[in-house]
Amino acid sequence: MYRYVRHPIYSAVVLELISVPLVGNAYMTLAVALLVYMPMLAWRLRREEEAMVEKFGGQYRQYQERAGALWPKWSAWHRN
Repeated sequence: MYRYVRHPIYSAVVLELISVPLVGNAYMTLAVALLVYMPMLAWRLRREEEAMVEKFGGQYRQYQERAGALWPKWSAWHRN
């Protein structure tokens, strides 16, 4: 999984934040989740990325080019 996505747990959280309110027709809950939690998740993701670059440098930068943060990059699926 980490070959394609750098933060698969965050991908699962995003899918959960969107899908659970939709299943229960809880549109206000969905709105609150998108307006409150998603910006916090984006902030945390940026901070983790900065820490990883600081710790691993160019090696992590190369990994960032290959793998998407939350969703696989199209190019990752079409490698030889």
